[in-house]
Amino acid sequence: MNEKNSRERRKYQRRNLNYYIPVIESATRHPIGCMADISLKGFKLDSQYEIPVEKDFNLGLNTTAEIADIDFIEFVARSKWCRADTIEPCQYYIGFDIVDIVPHAAEIVECIVDKYGAKEVPVI
Repeated sequence: MNEKNSRERRKYQRRNLNYYIPVIESATRHPIGCMADISLKGFKLDSQYEIPVEKDFNLGLNTTAEIADIDFIEFVARSKWCRADTIEPCQYYIGFDIVDIVPHAAEIVECIVDKYGAKEVPVI
């Protein structure tokens, strides 16, 4: 899918993050990459791994007392696109939709968006 088309279809404004937030595969607790931007319903991941598209992943984030009353949140995210960096071909950018998340974890994601998300994502 063309990234411009995905931006046009996006219902929630994505925000660049002021910090890279590690994303972890829930079962193994193995980091798969870092969030580069986020919205209430999805995020972009910077990763060393090529991820298959249209696949669901059980993922999670470690949290801090600054944003949550629990140490770890889990959710299911579906990969929507994956592309290699043009300069570093071993670096991948992956777009995910959050497809299943409990309400309390969704509130924590909203807190992450509000606290760590830049107010506007530049259009490239």
